[in-house]
Amino acid sequence: MPAISLLRTEIITWWWITYHNFQLKGSLRLAEHPIAEYKEARELEVIHEQQIVGNQPGDPENDERPLHLFLGTDTFNMANSKIDMVREQLNTYESLSKSTEFRD
Repeated sequence: MPAISLLRTEIITWWWITYHNFQLKGSLRLAEHPIAEYKEARELEVIHEQQIVGNQPGDPENDERPLHLFLGTDTFNMANSKIDMVREQLNTYESLSKSTEFRD
């Protein structure tokens, strides 16, 4: 998985998908002179930087990639239906399929 660093933002290209990791330290530009009324927002920024970044689920170094990835409930359900149909046909014609085998 090629990865490069550009403008303090990690960019990872995986197949045809490009991910931009905007959670790296320094990738978020904060106000130089924070406004007091936004104290809670500033506290959330600190929590994000100190506790969330780097603790997301999943392994970004994992080289295992899915051969088939069905995104969305509708696509997932359609794929399951197709698999069920193919499985049913396999079972129905199993003996016919195996009967074509060449024997010495």
